[in-house]
Parts: sequence; structure tokens; C-alpha cells
Amino acid sequence: MNDKEFEEALDACRTVRRSLEELSRGGVDGLFDQRWINRDFREKLGIPVENALEKVVTLEDLIEKRDLASSRTSTHQLMN
Repeated sequence: MNDKEFEEALDACRTVRRSLEELSRGGVDGLFDQRWINRDFREKLGIPVENALEKVVTLEDLIEKRDLASSRTSTHQLMN
């Protein structure tokens, strides 16, 4: 990957991280809405928002370090 591709991947990862942080903080109005979103998220992705956030933070760290060797082996671990 070239520098531009790394920056694009990092920007995308940061956008996803911010969205997941908002969801995990309860950035949605109303308890019912929050529970609905969390349940729907867990059903579609198979993991809770908090776990997805941890995985995205790890991925973001690998991208920031531009560590392709680690990211290739870790990406499989991230998805499981």
C-alpha cells in the first residue's frame, strides 16, 4: 500500500471508530432506541458494539504503524 492508501484506510477506520464510540456511549436518544440498535448490531455482526470498537481500535493502531505484516495475520484474528 502506498501512503495515500494508508491515509484513506486510516480515515475510514477513524470514522468507523467514532461511530462505534457514539453507539457504545449511548449517543442515541431513548433507552428503547439504544437497546434496539445494540441488539440489531449484535445480530448482524455477531458481536456487541463494544467488541467491534475494540477490534477497530486495534486495526486503527496497525494501520497507523503501517505494519502490513502484522495486519495480515491480525486481520484474521480481528474478524474472529
